[in-house]
Amino acid sequence: MNKFMSQTETNSLISEFAAQNNISGLIGGYCEEGFPLYYANREMAEMLGYESVEELAAAIDEKVANTIHSDDMPQVISDLGGSYYEGMTYETTYRMPRKDGSWFWTVDKGKVIRAEDGMLAIISVCTDMSDFLRRQKELESQNIIFDYMFRNIPGGYIRCSIDEGFSFLCISERFLNILGWTEEDIKNQFDNKFINLVCPDDRENVCRYTEHILNEEAVCSNEDVIYRLLGKDGYH
Repeated sequence: MNKFMSQTETNSLISEFAAQNNISGLIGGYCEEGFPLYYANREMAEMLGYESVEELAAAIDEKVANTIHSDDMPQVISDLGGSYYEGMTYETTYRMPRKDGSWFWTVDKGKVIRAEDGMLAIISVCTDMSDFLRRQKELESQNIIFDYMFRNIPGGYIRCSIDEGFSFLCISERFLNILGWTEEDIKNQFDNKFINLVCPDDRENVCRYTEHILNEEAVCSNEDVIYRLLGKDGYH
């Protein structure tokens, strides 16, 4: 005969799971249709904009399924796998509703436990991903602008590391077109290093100028460094 856990043992398991994920917002439902509410803590209620767990429970009609956007439910069910057993873990992502009617994306890391009444229940640790997604969109926007500038500036553009020889990190098509090389040429014939494109007589000048910049020494903003680069048709 299975020995069902006591309420104290269940609470201990839930607390341990929360601590392992370093998150305090928890919600859980029985492994049945609609995921009838089994557990929620105050932090979860506050995350959704409610003043108490009781208010949250009433708002979602005692069903955890009502905290999941209907459009996201098929993916959630797929991520759960459709078969529940004690100790099973999963991770899924979906939109959750706040009390004010707004939605936010959450990452849900869950575990199936056997509750004190002997039934299987899912305990979910939910993380609000709003700030992360906002930063991601900002970065994507910046990357779009950078990509446009990279592809459309009139001259050639390169970006190099500061290792010996200045390995290429990024080369614009315009730079390649000016010199007549391909990226494969740069890798195979010049070891993917900028310095190997520079005329040997000019390399000392280039390295000295770069050292000034790296050492934050005074360099006039209007100062140019002039050197020759080897193209397929000779030096430019």
